[in-house]
Amino acid sequence: MSKSGFYAWRNREESEHRRHDRRLTDAIVELHQGFRKAYGARRVHQQLKRSGLSCSVRRVSRLMKSAGIKASSRGLYMWNPGKHEFYSSTGNQLGELAPAD
Repeated sequence: MSKSGFYAWRNREESEHRRHDRRLTDAIVELHQGFRKAYGARRVHQQLKRSGLSCSVRRVSRLMKSAGIKASSRGLYMWNPGKHEFYSSTGNQLGELAPAD
């Protein structure tokens, strides 16, 4: 590569594609935070389409990977140890109050 070509490339303004990628990445980060970090590329893509931003699932997947964003199911569900024992020990109190036919 020539020196003049390198400096021309370095001083060139950002392309429209790169600007659109930056806008999409900002929207993806915002959506991902808003849905408790549980949305993957397909669901994020659906939400982006609903909000009027055009892109493909592959592009969303690439941008999520480059931004280090992953879908996570960890922390979405609470594990309550002993819950089953509590409910089984109380019995059916409503059934005892109902009149027998």
